[in-house]
Amino acid sequence: MAVCTDLEPYHFSLLSVSLSLCLSLCVSLSVCLSLSLSISLSLFLSLYHCRSLAGLKAFTGLEELVVDNNLLGNDLQLPRLPTLHTLTLNKNQLTDIEALLEHLAEATPSLQYLSLLGNEACPNQLVSLDKDEDDYQRYRYFVLHKLPTLKFLDTRKVCKTEQQEAEARGAFMKVVKPKSSDMGAPGDPKSESSSTLYTPLPRGSRDGKNHKGKENVKKHGRDVLSSLCDDLSLLQRDLSSLCADLSLLQRDLSSLCDDLSLLQRDLSSLCDDLSLLQRDLSSLCDDLSLLQRDLSSLCDDLSLLQRDLSSLCDDLFLLQRDLSSLCDDLSTPDTDHKMRMNNFSTVYINSLHLNDVHERESPLIMETNMHVFLLID
Repeated sequence: MAVCTDLEPYHFSLLSVSLSLCLSLCVSLSVCLSLSLSISLSLFLSLYHCRSLAGLKAFTGLEELVVDNNLLGNDLQLPRLPTLHTLTLNKNQLTDIEALLEHLAEATPSLQYLSLLGNEACPNQLVSLDKDEDDYQRYRYFVLHKLPTLKFLDTRKVCKTEQQEAEARGAFMKVVKPKSSDMGAPGDPKSESSSTLYTPLPRGSRDGKNHKGKENVKKHGRDVLSSLCDDLSLLQRDLSSLCADLSLLQRDLSSLCDDLSLLQRDLSSLCDDLSLLQRDLSSLCDDLSLLQRDLSSLCDDLSLLQRDLSSLCDDLFLLQRDLSSLCDDLSTPDTDHKMRMNNFSTVYINSLHLNDVHERESPLIMETNMHVFLLID
């Protein structure tokens, strides 16, 4: 294939930096999602100088595998990974694209994202100057023909048109290089024509001066930069929306913390009130216990008083009977003065006894004594 020697190198460096930035953002977002959500099982083995991936037999449940910047060659053998949907093999030593795709079709049946940038098997004009956009597009058709489940290849999403074209003509898009055994002796015109590198370009465009690779590179670079700017703009907008959501979440969390602080303060106040109430109830129980004891003592005193009153009533009844007898004796003339005096003495002694026993209970005793003294007089 003809090589454009007058291409401006800064276009390639700018595109490479932009592409690296885009890939770094994609990898960073993948890392953040895998760490924060813990949904997918991912393995990142970049920059480890790996020559083989035989140790992946213990990771058959992998969903994402990143092995960029290693030393993997055409002898790459992956174990069967039925759940793997993302595989990046950027910047390795892969040259046989057909063998690689057949192996991936067998080992990774669920593969949706594949990136092979930086390998000789991927004819990317941003990496190799002797490739153009047509070479890369034919490569995409061939890869999509071999792996029809892909939704994203390298840096571009697979569109419906590409899928239809790959299904129709993808099997014929493989670039075939002439074998060294087919070349003739030096000086032979046939050998000289066969010694030229194979290129699918028309004969009028094989000359470097007539080659339009520069314009294609510039156009593709502008398209890639425009797409990257759009993606970065969308990413910036999403990040701004995320920051706004995080700010609202932070405000809600702050309000929730304030509410929890108020609730904690109210609970503390309620606990203090309950403690005071418990102390008042304890004091009330003590007072009730004292009151019960006082009431019990009062009942005992009332019982004693009732008993004393009952005895007093009995004594009053006896006194009344004696007085009645005395009155009868006094009203009836009696010759025996001695008997009358004895009865009087008995009444007087009984009254004195009642006075000693019940002098605090009833003033009736004093009145009875007064009547007795009057009768004596």
